[in-house]
Amino acid sequence: TYSLHHAIGELVDNAIQAYKDEKKDMDKLYKKEGRKLTIRINYDKQAGTLVVSDNSTGISYKRLEQAMSIGGELKRQNADSSLGEFNVGLKSSSIWLAKIWTVTTKRYDQNEETTLIIDNNKVFATTTADYEIVEDKKIINDKSHYTKLTFENLNHKFSNNILAITKDYLASMYRNMLGKSVNIYFDNESDPLVWEPFELAHDENNKEHKYKIATGNLGPNGDLVSGWIGLLKLQSKGATRGTGGKRSGISIFRRGRMIEGYPNGWRPSALYGKGSNSTPNQRIVGEIHFDAAEVSHTKQNISDHDKEILNNYLKGFEADNQIVEKAKNLGKDPVAPPTKDEIDETKKQTGQILETSDIDQITKAPIAPADAINLRISHAFDSANEDDIKIFNLRNFRIFLLDNYGGEEKPFVAYEKKDKTDLRVLVNLDHPYHLNHLVDLTSYYLIIIMLVTARFKIEKDDRLTMDDYFEVLDQVMRLKSSRD
Repeated sequence: TYSLHHAIGELVDNAIQAYKDEKKDMDKLYKKEGRKLTIRINYDKQAGTLVVSDNSTGISYKRLEQAMSIGGELKRQNADSSLGEFNVGLKSSSIWLAKIWTVTTKRYDQNEETTLIIDNNKVFATTTADYEIVEDKKIINDKSHYTKLTFENLNHKFSNNILAITKDYLASMYRNMLGKSVNIYFDNESDPLVWEPFELAHDENNKEHKYKIATGNLGPNGDLVSGWIGLLKLQSKGATRGTGGKRSGISIFRRGRMIEGYPNGWRPSALYGKGSNSTPNQRIVGEIHFDAAEVSHTKQNISDHDKEILNNYLKGFEADNQIVEKAKNLGKDPVAPPTKDEIDETKKQTGQILETSDIDQITKAPIAPADAINLRISHAFDSANEDDIKIFNLRNFRIFLLDNYGGEEKPFVAYEKKDKTDLRVLVNLDHPYHLNHLVDLTSYYLIIIMLVTARFKIEKDDRLTMDDYFEVLDQVMRLKSSRD
């Protein structure tokens, strides 16, 4: 199971690693050409195609044969520092992306271009090794170098929100390389992806709240780990990359490439505890470099064993630096109330969002039948992960809060009353109202808690059902605005 950014990441890794393997020769060539390693990613929603191209070394025919071998071993240069690992990334990500995919490539030191066309339906319909990849070769007598991957008959449709998330992830994954050794362009944009560093808070001496993890050995194998932990600048102090559930969290890097992290950072209990709405959870951020960490074959996760090693280390690191306490006390100086000009400007901006949105069309649309709404709610709870549940004991009643990444098309909340005092609430963290950054994660949770509390009260008093209300509110929260 891939997400779009991790599937594309496999292909970006290949281009970058090919460059790293022959960096000396490629740097000479790029200097002569006045270029650097460039990767372009273009998605055509109407045509249902995705193209990922690069001007890295190109791939030799022998290497293509190795790459197309399922389970084949591939000897890598400097294997301990390579972005590649299992020799499955190209195949597994391509199979996930599309039914038909084409590889066209030419090496800088060879005069032959090779094109391979792979039809996944035919691959999996073949029970023996009889299937042969469609192949074409032609002579090109120049020093050009490239690889172009074209995916047709895509297995998935990617919404604007997914594309925005993918851009965020790719910029984050390759933040240490962008603009230096590589440029990545997304969807025909004229400017390459850039990484905007986090804004950290400063202490009374105007020194950043940034605590260095000195390079050292961790775990039974003595693996090297380094990095830093810091405190995000408070949003109320004018930060654009400051506090918030999306920005906080730890990014774990392996061999220069982020495996887990922003915009969905790792939250070890040593720093964050268990409360997703806690102050430390909104304010603590960091980067950890752990080159020897074990990764899943899709390179989406660090192994639980290695994260436990890191968590145990961070317990001592937190105690030495009092990071949680500093996070709780950050910015406790009084905040001045908004001025009339600030209030007027906020009202103006709110009006601009609403006036350019599709909220009028949403309110004209018919409400789904009650049976369809109830069935959707039932399905949502059936697919919910019960392992990570938070109980809010609010004296007269209890809220059992679950959350998941249900997809942007799913309702923002599902409500289920268990008895006179207990109710279950499922929050969709993929909902566009949250992902479009119209509200931070803390406010998103609080809004939902207030809504379900009001519903509980109305329902308890036998006044009316609120399913229709939530259905309408869900549609209103999906408003689209043409204003930047």
